[in-house]
Amino acid sequence: MLEKQGICVGTAIRPWDKYKRMDYFAKARVEAAFEFFEKLNVPYFCFHDVDTAPEGSTLGESNQNQDTIVAMIKDYMKDSKTKLLWNTVNK
Repeated sequence: MLEKQGICVGTAIRPWDKYKRMDYFAKARVEAAFEFFEKLNVPYFCFHDVDTAPEGSTLGESNQNQDTIVAMIKDYMKDSKTKLLWNTVNK
Protein backbone atom coordinates (compact mmCIF):
# COMPACT_ATOMS: atom_id res chain seq x y z
CA MET A 1 0.00 0.00 0.00
CA LEU A 2 1.14 3.49 -0.74
CA GLU A 3 0.12 6.64 1.02
CA LYS A 4 -0.98 9.46 -1.23
CA GLN A 5 -2.08 12.67 0.48
CA GLY A 6 -2.94 10.73 3.65
CA ILE A 7 -5.11 8.22 1.77
CA CYS A 8 -4.20 4.57 1.31
CA VAL A 9 -4.04 3.50 -2.31
CA GLY A 10 -2.91 0.30 -3.96
CA THR A 11 -3.73 -2.52 -6.33
CA ALA A 12 -5.53 -4.83 -3.89
CA ILE A 13 -8.91 -3.94 -2.44
CA ARG A 14 -9.16 -4.71 1.27
CA PRO A 15 -12.04 -4.16 3.76
CA TRP A 16 -9.95 -1.59 5.63
CA ASP A 17 -9.48 0.50 2.49
CA LYS A 18 -12.68 2.34 3.40
CA TYR A 19 -10.67 4.25 5.97
CA LYS A 20 -9.26 7.43 4.49
CA ARG A 21 -7.09 8.48 7.42
CA MET A 22 -3.93 6.51 8.07
CA ASP A 23 -4.61 6.20 11.81
CA TYR A 24 -8.01 4.59 11.15
CA PHE A 25 -6.37 2.39 8.54
CA ALA A 26 -3.78 1.18 11.06
CA LYS A 27 -6.48 0.37 13.61
CA ALA A 28 -8.49 -1.54 11.01
CA ARG A 29 -5.41 -3.62 10.16
CA VAL A 30 -5.08 -4.63 13.83
CA GLU A 31 -8.75 -5.67 13.88
CA ALA A 32 -8.35 -7.63 10.65
CA ALA A 33 -5.14 -9.29 11.83
CA PHE A 34 -6.68 -10.61 15.02
CA GLU A 35 -9.78 -11.79 13.18
CA PHE A 36 -7.46 -13.64 10.79
CA PHE A 37 -5.45 -15.10 13.68
CA GLU A 38 -8.63 -16.36 15.34
CA LYS A 39 -10.08 -17.93 12.19
CA LEU A 40 -6.85 -19.77 11.40
CA ASN A 41 -5.96 -20.52 15.02
CA VAL A 42 -2.59 -18.81 14.64
CA PRO A 43 -0.58 -19.34 17.84
CA TYR A 44 1.93 -16.48 17.42
CA PHE A 45 2.53 -13.30 15.47
CA CYS A 46 5.39 -10.86 15.04
CA PHE A 47 5.71 -7.28 13.82
CA HIS A 48 8.13 -4.50 13.13
CA ASP A 49 7.35 -1.35 15.10
CA VAL A 50 7.24 1.20 12.29
CA ASP A 51 5.08 -1.08 10.13
CA THR A 52 2.14 -0.97 12.52
CA ALA A 53 1.40 2.76 12.77
CA PRO A 54 1.49 5.72 10.42
CA GLU A 55 4.41 8.10 10.48
CA GLY A 56 3.50 11.48 11.92
CA SER A 57 4.70 14.89 10.85
CA THR A 58 6.93 15.01 13.94
CA LEU A 59 8.76 12.40 16.01
CA GLY A 60 6.33 13.03 18.86
CA GLU A 61 3.34 12.42 16.62
CA SER A 62 4.93 9.24 15.25
CA ASN A 63 5.54 8.01 18.80
CA GLN A 64 1.94 8.82 19.78
CA ASN A 65 0.65 6.90 16.77
CA GLN A 66 2.81 3.94 17.72
CA ASP A 67 1.66 4.07 21.37
CA THR A 68 -1.98 4.05 20.25
CA ILE A 69 -1.56 1.00 18.03
CA VAL A 70 0.55 -0.90 20.56
CA ALA A 71 -2.13 -0.31 23.21
CA MET A 72 -4.74 -1.63 20.80
CA ILE A 73 -2.65 -4.74 20.08
CA LYS A 74 -2.24 -5.33 23.82
CA ASP A 75 -6.01 -5.07 24.31
CA TYR A 76 -6.66 -7.58 21.54
CA MET A 77 -4.09 -9.94 23.00
CA LYS A 78 -5.99 -10.04 26.31
CA ASP A 79 -8.86 -11.94 24.66
CA SER A 80 -6.87 -13.77 22.01
CA LYS A 81 -5.19 -17.15 22.01
CA THR A 82 -2.59 -15.64 19.68
CA LYS A 83 0.47 -14.37 21.48
CA LEU A 84 3.39 -12.19 20.48
CA LEU A 85 6.39 -14.22 19.33
CA TRP A 86 8.65 -11.19 18.75
CA ASN A 87 8.80 -7.67 17.45
CA THR A 88 11.65 -5.63 16.08
CA VAL A 89 12.39 -1.98 16.71
CA ASN A 90 14.27 0.71 14.81
CA LYS A 91 16.59 2.82 16.90
